[in-house]
Amino acid sequence: MDPTARAHELIEVTESLTALIEQENELLQELRIKEIGALQQEKTSLSGLYELRMREAIQDTGVFNAIAPEIRVRLRHASEAFNRSAKRNANALRAALEMNTRMVHKIANLASRQETRPNGYGAAGTVPYQTRRARMSVAPMTLNQQL
Repeated sequence: MDPTARAHELIEVTESLTALIEQENELLQELRIKEIGALQQEKTSLSGLYELRMREAIQDTGVFNAIAPEIRVRLRHASEAFNRSAKRNANALRAALEMNTRMVHKIANLASRQETRPNGYGAAGTVPYQTRRARMSVAPMTLNQQL
């Protein structure tokens, strides 16, 4: 593939991936976390293609020296936009994970504070735990019913 075609392909992949990451960033910002899953297959595919094209470009160090300056500028801008979006995405994902972790800890703490006490009477005919009802006098009783 000639250098100009490679540059154009890398620009397209980079811009597509950047747009997808920006969409994910918006969903994270709006706390629409459940909708992010729908983007993951395309994100994985584009990320793999981006990584492949970048690896090829790194291995062939002089590949982009022969391309027109305006294409090189467009490639640089696409890469810079991708880096900004990726940083925002990493920060947003980190914040969402932190919020989720805090919420889970709060729920766990609240659940551990709540004690479930058995209802009814103990063997001595009294309420087994001190509650407001325990201050009331409780008389044990039985029912004698015949059929």
